Amino acid sequence: MNTALLVIAIVCVVVGLIGSVVPALPGPPLSWAGLLAFAFTTWAWDNIWWVVGITGAVTLFLIVLDYLMPGWTAKRFGGSKRGMHGANIGAIVSLLLFPILGIAIGPANIIGIIIGPFVGAYIGELTTGADGTVAFKAAVGSFLGLLGSTLVKFLFALILFVYLMVDIFV
Repeated sequence: MNTALLVIAIVCVVVGLIGSVVPALPGPPLSWAGLLAFAFTTWAWDNIWWVVGITGAVTLFLIVLDYLMPGWTAKRFGGSKRGMHGANIGAIVSLLLFPILGIAIGPANIIGIIIGPFVGAYIGELTTGADGTVAFKAAVGSFLGLLGSTLVKFLFALILFVYLMVDIFV
């Protein structure tokens, strides 16, 4: 039973770490689920529940932040929901397009992950009838919101990953 829970915990935190940058996967909730699975192992049972509680609250906060931050920054920069949706579509397209082109690893894929949401937000804003400068400003806002929430989610998932790996292997 402990081995199965450990495997589930490790898989969840690894997929959660990946999911923190891939828009289609719920990164922090998966990472937290891995921590929860680990908490049910016999050697972690006594001393991990306070960590599960605190990180559970942070996970709930990050879920809300993930939905609100891109929209909030897009509005601050004069953007619309189409710009925010365009940023998400651009991120997904860049994640799918670059590996197909054979550029799956390295700086080119990182550039694609950064440029994809921006271009998607810009195109999304242009579809609302905004002129180029307004669309550019709004795209910057949508992009910054997406980038900010992604960075926060990644750091949280990374902390849970490191915590779990240290607790298991050290």
